Amino acid sequence: MRIDLGCGKNKKEGFFGIDIFPYSGVDLVCDCNEKIPLPNNCADEINATDFLEHLDNNKRLHIMNEVWRMLKPNGIFYSYTPSTDGRGAFQDPTHYAFWNENSFNYYVNDEYRNALNIKPKFEVVELYTTPMAKNKVCFVKATLKAMKSSPFSIVCASNNDDILNQYLMASPNVNEHQLIIKRNTTNVPKAYNEAMKEATQDIVIFVHHDVSLPDGFFVQLENSIKNLSDKNWGCLGVAGCQGTARYGYLMNRNTKWGSEKSVPHEVETLDELILIVKRNSVVFDENIPSTHHMFGPDTCLQFRERGMKNYSVLAFCTHNCAVHHTYPKDFYDSAEYLKKKWSQFLPITTTCTVIK
Repeated sequence: MRIDLGCGKNKKEGFFGIDIFPYSGVDLVCDCNEKIPLPNNCADEINATDFLEHLDNNKRLHIMNEVWRMLKPNGIFYSYTPSTDGRGAFQDPTHYAFWNENSFNYYVNDEYRNALNIKPKFEVVELYTTPMAKNKVCFVKATLKAMKSSPFSIVCASNNDDILNQYLMASPNVNEHQLIIKRNTTNVPKAYNEAMKEATQDIVIFVHHDVSLPDGFFVQLENSIKNLSDKNWGCLGVAGCQGTARYGYLMNRNTKWGSEKSVPHEVETLDELILIVKRNSVVFDENIPSTHHMFGPDTCLQFRERGMKNYSVLAFCTHNCAVHHTYPKDFYDSAEYLKKKWSQFLPITTTCTVIK
């Protein structure tokens, strides 16, 4: 879909026209000062020619939120509006919002975005001010690319809403994806299997409730997947082992774990804090003795048995877990379970222990 905002009587050919007035050719009549009744990620291109200046001045952030929400990843926003560098922004009595080149910095510059907690993130394709006309009018022309990832399905099993809301649910942009929260579960693999049936996206992220996914996480993960030469990968994660070497890059208990240069790298096993698989590609083992240990290594070994490789990839995040000085009995019971189940792969190195 290509959308023409404020199309008026002259809707661009091949576009879906939106205007506050029911002119001939308008496809959707609505006030763009309010939420536009179209779904997320529905548009390849959005045009706004002589439009932004007609919205309320206190709705500038709102309209950029709406444009970013409706655009697909890498979708294009085109704006052409009178600049405050000339008279055109002010002379028309129907102009209520004022724009210039610097106005767009707050959506393309991370320093400005982060300072004001602005969600939309764009990349500049083209941004300039037209030469001043004889009537002292000039325009700012902006062509911006929406920087956002394709939707994922995100699964979390949590029995503590305080931790869940403090970390995972507070992550930027997490609500742009399908969220499946399994509460009050006594068996994480079982909860994950149930969630897999509910997942609608091609890639499913299984994540602990005490993990924070920073701004840019989903774009970084999507790029890591696209750049992986092995398209028949089994399981991906952010912390893994291959022999005695560890591969990954994250913050773990306020300490950097691994290095950015170490990934991507093939690994034998991955830590359960984040496991990424293709939808319906695996069944988690519900018979592991522990309710929440060792299903990461087990999942990786399932893929390995099928001749598929697992990788630790670049998707920087923060694991806010409590410090464990000792592991419970079911941790060691689970290790013994994997020792018997996967005897052909011994020794098995995990981020917590070596099974041999």
